[in-house]
Amino acid sequence: MQDNRCALGQFCIMCGAAYYGNKPYHHCLDILKQKISTKEDLTTPVVLHTDQGSVYSSRAYQMAHAGYPILRSMSRSGTPTDNPVMEALNGWIKEELYLDFNLRRTDDLAGTLDRFVTYFNHDRLASALGYRSPVQFKIEQGFS
Repeated sequence: MQDNRCALGQFCIMCGAAYYGNKPYHHCLDILKQKISTKEDLTTPVVLHTDQGSVYSSRAYQMAHAGYPILRSMSRSGTPTDNPVMEALNGWIKEELYLDFNLRRTDDLAGTLDRFVTYFNHDRLASALGYRSPVQFKIEQGFS
């Protein structure tokens, strides 16, 4: 399976996933535009950390968030230690997908990812959130 992550931030407590097959470029750009459109009133700067893939370093991707308080952060080439928090999270997610969701044996990758995201956001208790799910934590913090 090709790694087609779009954008996750170090302080993001929600998980999202999408499978793009062999052409992730337009999908990643569409997801960025969709996320920005839901944050029209965004005034606090947000960090968007990605690797240096062609999707994220493209002019179109850079222009998609122009005019918004989005601070870009890119890992140096071949240096995953630039963002150890996200690298650790990616490792935990991959481990859970392979061990608990039988990723190697699935015939329905999109369905497996959907089930994992639902589990991660609604059911999985996180010690960093006081042993609450991310959805429960967001609601208790006054976010919808």
